[in-house]
Amino acid sequence: MLVPRRLAAKSDPRTLMTDPHATYFGAELQETTLLPGPDAHIAAPASRTGSPSRRRGLSGVALPPGPPRKAHAFVAEPVAEESP
Repeated sequence: MLVPRRLAAKSDPRTLMTDPHATYFGAELQETTLLPGPDAHIAAPASRTGSPSRRRGLSGVALPPGPPRKAHAFVAEPVAEESP
């Protein structure tokens, strides 16, 4: 798994906890939920083919009105276990 290896490489003491019943946009996923079907057409990533928006800059992208928004990143901190 990628995340545990990355945490170990960075000497990060946090433990990855998984929840098989966690939801993704409100839906509980199964093992193959986000995988393409057997007849799917898999195209090359846009970075290899040069997407039209990349060739002409961002002029083709409509931005929402108003001032630019700050991006936020969240880091999960360890949670203390409760005593029984």
